[in-house]
Amino acid sequence: ATKDKKPKNKKTLIIIIAVVAALLVLAGIYFALDAAGITPASKRRAYMAAVNSSEVFLQGVEVDGVDISGLTVEEAAKRIEEAHAEDAFEEITFTLGLSDEAKAIKDAADTAREEAAKELEETLKETEEANEDNPIVDEGEIEEEQPAPEPEPVDPYADVELDKDADGNYILSKKDFTLSFNTMEVLEEALALGKNIEKYDDMVLEIEDIAAKGRRFDTEYTLSTENTERIIEAIAADCKTEPIDASFKFNIEAFTAEDDKKEENAPEPEKIIYIDELSGVEIDVDALKSMMAEKAAGKNFGVMEMPFKEIEADVTVEEIKGQVSLRGTATTEFKKSSSNRIHNVTKAANLVNGIVVQPGEEFSTNDALGVRLEKNGWKMAGALQGGQVDVQQAGGGVCQLATTMYNAVVKGDLEITKRQAHSEKSNYVDGGLDATINSVGNIIDFKWKNNTDSPVIIVAYTTPSKYLTVDIYGAPFTGDYDEIRLSSKLLEKIEPSGDIVYQEDPTLAPGQTKEKVKRRTGSKWVSYKHYYKDGVEIKDPEILDYSTYRTYNGVTLVGPGTPGVVITPPVQPAA
Repeated sequence: ATKDKKPKNKKTLIIIIAVVAALLVLAGIYFALDAAGITPASKRRAYMAAVNSSEVFLQGVEVDGVDISGLTVEEAAKRIEEAHAEDAFEEITFTLGLSDEAKAIKDAADTAREEAAKELEETLKETEEANEDNPIVDEGEIEEEQPAPEPEPVDPYADVELDKDADGNYILSKKDFTLSFNTMEVLEEALALGKNIEKYDDMVLEIEDIAAKGRRFDTEYTLSTENTERIIEAIAADCKTEPIDASFKFNIEAFTAEDDKKEENAPEPEKIIYIDELSGVEIDVDALKSMMAEKAAGKNFGVMEMPFKEIEADVTVEEIKGQVSLRGTATTEFKKSSSNRIHNVTKAANLVNGIVVQPGEEFSTNDALGVRLEKNGWKMAGALQGGQVDVQQAGGGVCQLATTMYNAVVKGDLEITKRQAHSEKSNYVDGGLDATINSVGNIIDFKWKNNTDSPVIIVAYTTPSKYLTVDIYGAPFTGDYDEIRLSSKLLEKIEPSGDIVYQEDPTLAPGQTKEKVKRRTGSKWVSYKHYYKDGVEIKDPEILDYSTYRTYNGVTLVGPGTPGVVITPPVQPAA
């Protein structure tokens, strides 16, 4: 396409020079012919032939604003290509954004993730502060070799640089497309100017007019979206928001709320808080590629609303409401405990609270609580050791957590893998239903395995009225029963077989005595599991375990020279 170029005052001198130059060229051709002795008619024919066969452009010819006068086609094409490379083609701009609906879906999921991450960070900080003195390994233990960290995922679009505006929209411009111009077609048209005119005078006038007024040609371009396809894929990857499955959390305040402190007629607080699922969003890549190709072909630049797909969550609230059930619960009392023992029981409950035991995983109470030492934040409190009932130990009282958990786990129908009764019957639970642990010296642990197909969650807490509760949550029972209860029975009493042992204590005065180990009767117990459905026992009880509590002859300390007692000599070590 050509455009007449109207002369302007400021270009008058240039035009005059161009016209004079053109006339001089023509005159030169003419006089050259005349010097060769060619007749005027022959001169005109030769002139017209020279013009028609010329391979350079006439004076006054421009393409895309580039003056190509006197250039060959090859020279002109190169100069035009350079001009195209420098031109920003600012009109080639696509702004890709999400619809309001897609933004709402994406923002909801992103916000939920940010809040969850913040909550997790705060929880970890609180846990770290509460247990900052609790080491992972104790002195003398060998830390297990940790597996090599997983390699960082490779971003397949790391080499793609995405441009965004202040609103987060994606910007595609000239650099993202391949431009193809019809330059050669236009040059062919421009090179034909002044040629193939039948009359000499008409040809001269045409050439003079071109030199005086100029001729402007514009190329046209097409956009190839071949390069943009990978950019669109990178945009889709950057923009994608995964859905969030429904979840739940425990409202510990609801668990620990005291009945006598609740307001009259106040609704029962929810112990389990369910969190709704949230959809994700992803770009419909194929649809966006087709849309971009169509827009580019029509040069319909501007704002584009990216087509999207809503990604539904895999797990809904309705689904998990049927999958989370209280399988077992147990509560024991520690009202008469010392302040140090209360501290230890509460600390132990806090350490196991919220632990998730996966299917097939074994839970170790010692692993969860760590080594009970004062430097690890445990306090000295009374414990049972060698028949003595008030031996001060760091972490004294944690066996009550093990015992309470034992009862809850058995009621939850989980597999007990390691359990040992105390040497003496505990006063906070029926005989045969206790479990002892120890982390220093004689190591004793209480362990159990999640033998279900779903995760199991431990909820442990203490109340201001000095009760310890352990709840086991997981999938509902799938058998003929919906509840397990426990009982135990005394099988026999075992009387001490010997006399009280007297040991001399130089710190006591003559005749003064002090009981070190109380003389006790031992016993044997059997414990049972009872299976219920809708409050009715459906079958005969099953034996859970047998427990034996030791007898103690008793040990009494006496001052030197105390009459009427026979001092038992200390046991000498073997030679």
